[in-house]
Amino acid sequence: MATNLTIILKRVSKVYHEGETIAGVVVVESNSEVRHEGLTLTLEGMVNLQLSSKNVGIFEAFSNSIKPINLINTNIELAPPGKIPPGVTEIPFEMPLRARQAVSPGYPGLLETYHGVFVNIMYNLKCSMKRSFLNKPLNTSCQVFVQYKHQEPAPLKPVRCEINPATIRASSAAASRAPMPQFQIYAEIDSTVCALDKPLTGKIRVDECSVPIRSIELQLVRVETCGCAEGYSKDATEIQNIQIGDGDVCRNRDIPVYMVLPRLFTCPTTTTVNFKIEFELNIAVIFEDDYLVTENFPILLIRSWSARTAEVAASVRAAPGLSVRARARALRLPRTTLRTILRADLPHAPPPALAGKQQTKAKKRKKLKPTQEVEHGAGCGQLVRSGYP
Repeated sequence: MATNLTIILKRVSKVYHEGETIAGVVVVESNSEVRHEGLTLTLEGMVNLQLSSKNVGIFEAFSNSIKPINLINTNIELAPPGKIPPGVTEIPFEMPLRARQAVSPGYPGLLETYHGVFVNIMYNLKCSMKRSFLNKPLNTSCQVFVQYKHQEPAPLKPVRCEINPATIRASSAAASRAPMPQFQIYAEIDSTVCALDKPLTGKIRVDECSVPIRSIELQLVRVETCGCAEGYSKDATEIQNIQIGDGDVCRNRDIPVYMVLPRLFTCPTTTTVNFKIEFELNIAVIFEDDYLVTENFPILLIRSWSARTAEVAASVRAAPGLSVRARARALRLPRTTLRTILRADLPHAPPPALAGKQQTKAKKRKKLKPTQEVEHGAGCGQLVRSGYP
């Protein structure tokens, strides 16, 4: 059997925040002894930009490639030149996730992982085993996902509008075939400032329409802008499309809007010197004669705490040894939602401000003992670690 290299991270989700430590093991598996000239591990973060051929032409898009932006490049030595015994060998490692310099006009700092069409932000762990001149080096890689730390929830910015022939932007192709039908549609978006881990909600109501409706759809669109001295490109592409109304829907009935934002294909709205990543929501109404009308809503995506983070934090401080099941029952929260808040929000949420006598009492409190294992249930022998799960 040939020698195999594998990177295994301790964190199953592979999601990390700036300032944390990426820990795991490099597994070397071989049936025989392996001689090597050194084992190294590299953390590389890059922003890859590509010009759209629609704006700058096909030749310019390929010839004038934009130089990738390096966000992080950290290298550590796992093992000096030597031998690795046969079998399975695990080599532990720890690597800090820190920006290589302070944020500046030419360096945006660590950005969230994002997979787009013309802009890609990726972070990869690469392990390389150098061998003798006659043997090729062994390489393996593992992608890690970087996210911003959760921030305070932004105030809601609801948007309400009426869609009718006087306000709509109709497609020119449809307008040339037939006159615009008479219709009156009411649309409401609960907030154009959306948290990435919360659904986008709202409602749509068809008050009147002179022709039958075939479909009502929601389109989530990414608007990527990238440019340099050689050219400038701005292009909008669809991320996902959800049909919320099929056929000639009932009049004067509210149709709920509920869209879950996909992971990796969305990120916080980003603006830098070399590129921008923005998002929009389109409401598309398709009539029976294929006439199409759309309404566009620019949206701002952020990563914020859950609305119940403060309540969960107060519960943890009041009863730190409570199990997840009991805490979820007391707060009337699904256990999956509670675990998400405990792991993602609480480590970054600032402690609440205490006033007056409460601050004095807090200073006099003794330090809590280290986390202990507490047994729950009689005879079950299940050990649950107190504190955060």
